[in-house]
Amino acid sequence: MGEHPWIIAISREYGSGGRKIASILAEKYGFPMYDRSLIENLFEGKNTEEWKKYDEKPRKFTLSRTVNGYSNSMEENLAEEQFRYIKTLPERGENFIILGRCAEEVLKDQPNLITLFATADLEDRINRIEEVRHLSRKDAEKAIKRHDASRKRYHDRYSSRKWGDVKNYDLSINTSRLGIEKSAEMIAHYFEERRSHESNDN
Repeated sequence: MGEHPWIIAISREYGSGGRKIASILAEKYGFPMYDRSLIENLFEGKNTEEWKKYDEKPRKFTLSRTVNGYSNSMEENLAEEQFRYIKTLPERGENFIILGRCAEEVLKDQPNLITLFATADLEDRINRIEEVRHLSRKDAEKAIKRHDASRKRYHDRYSSRKWGDVKNYDLSINTSRLGIEKSAEMIAHYFEERRSHESNDN
């Protein structure tokens, strides 16, 4: 591994398979994967289930306020704690994969950062959520709409870039075209080409 670790940051629409892609790549390369596990790292030995309710959620403006730089919003406080922690991860010198959490913004100064946005056709997303979450079609549609809206508000509050805007990512992939497994293979190929290119330049 070179001086700087390789980081794959994956943003995703709900039901697009972004989490599965992250898992496939993590297993393929032996990279640690950070998602909700960040909460266990932040609050080791404490009740993390309570904090998980606020993970990747936008703050409720009607119920929150900031006084002297301190917020009473649990969502806001957790987000800031996670961002601070995420910034320390490259210092460990290990390659890793991170899911969501505005990582493409928080880690934008890292030279070996690869950013990805995963989308999929709505029908495929509905079918996936029906199967994985064991929901009715109607409830799957509601869940997709709710999660996407929440992720967009969360991301756009903390990032200077717009969630899902293809100009802000190295790759934007529709997993409906190749399927999740083949999409992961394509991303792996891109990663290996990038790593080879950087090594040759050095």
